[in-house]
Amino acid sequence: MTPEEYIEKLKEAQRTLDSVKDDLDRAIQRMEKRLETGYEYLEQESRLAALAGREYVKLADSSIYETATAKIEY
Repeated sequence: MTPEEYIEKLKEAQRTLDSVKDDLDRAIQRMEKRLETGYEYLEQESRLAALAGREYVKLADSSIYETATAKIEY
C-alpha cells in the first residue's frame, strides 16, 4: 500500500465514524422526542439508529485494523 492509499483508507474510516456519530445523534434525538411526545414508534427508530451506528463501528474497526497492519511501500 502506498502512503497515499494509507491516508485515503484512514480518511474513509474517519468518514465511516462520522456516520456513526450521525446515527447516535439521531438515536438520541428520537428518544428525546419520544419522551416529549410519548410516541412509541420513536423508541423503535432510536434503537434502529443506534444499531445502524454499531454496524458502522464494526465496519470501521475492520478497515482501521487492515490499514494499520498493512505494509506501506514507498
